[in-house]
Amino acid sequence: MRAVLALSIAVVTLAGCVAPPAPVAPPRVVVAPPPVPVVAPVPPPLAADWNDWPFTPGDWRYLQQPGATVGRFETAGQAALTLICDRFTRLVRLTGIAPAPATIRTTSLTRVVAPGTGEPALVFAANDPLLDAIAFSRGRFVVEQAGRAPLVLRPYAEIGRVIEDCRG
Repeated sequence: MRAVLALSIAVVTLAGCVAPPAPVAPPRVVVAPPPVPVVAPVPPPLAADWNDWPFTPGDWRYLQQPGATVGRFETAGQAALTLICDRFTRLVRLTGIAPAPATIRTTSLTRVVAPGTGEPALVFAANDPLLDAIAFSRGRFVVEQAGRAPLVLRPYAEIGRVIEDCRG
């Protein structure tokens, strides 16, 4: 029994020699950095000469409708500009613009055109020389409006077809 008592005292003595457990540090709070704002890329400035401006991506389509023909410039599947011949009134409407004055530039003519009262379109008589200037512009024509990116378009055959449809 002495041996058991001696062994018990030894065990208790050794247990007292063990260092107390180290204090547990509180968990670290990790703060996420604030999100970086996404900024749309700024388009490069346009060249001084509008003949050097890049084309607006897209393509022209010609459509026939009852009483009208349409030349529509589409970009990403959406109509960006539409030229409509009303065969009954012999008027050509340029739609897809803001209801504000627009500057139209061609190689032979530049004109500021204002929409009619309450009309979200530019309206031209079928024999307006600006329409010929658009159809026969060398390589490109431009439609500009304040607060909007300019449309730099190729004068494809659809434009001439719509104009001729109104004259015929």
